[in-house]
Amino acid sequence: MKLETEKYDMEQKEQRQAYDLKELAEREKQVKKQRALKKGLDPTEAEGKHPPKIATSSKFDRRVDLRSYDERRQLYRKPLPPPPEVNRVGKIWQPPGYEELESAAPAAAPAAAPAPVPDPYPYEEVAAE
Repeated sequence: MKLETEKYDMEQKEQRQAYDLKELAEREKQVKKQRALKKGLDPTEAEGKHPPKIATSSKFDRRVDLRSYDERRQLYRKPLPPPPEVNRVGKIWQPPGYEELESAAPAAAPAAAPAPVPDPYPYEEVAAE
């Protein structure tokens, strides 16, 4: 008889704990929804374990990117610039404006005369005299 009463008590305790856990989970969801509404986010995204990702324009600044998906996609769909004019006769390709830079470069300075090398043994000559 004692075992039956203990079993019944344990079952009741388990049911109470399960109910309490459900209530706590429901309360936690409500708190998360309220926080999301307070921050201006979508409350349905806040129900998960992790907070929702914030779509930022850059990983370095935390400002929310307000552009639409199409506007962001157009950033990467810019037309490619035309290839540079390549002289196919056999000359080496030079970037545009290279000739002007080369002609405007100052002339090279004349080579300086080598510095005289000091005698490593100046005292030997004095001793020989």
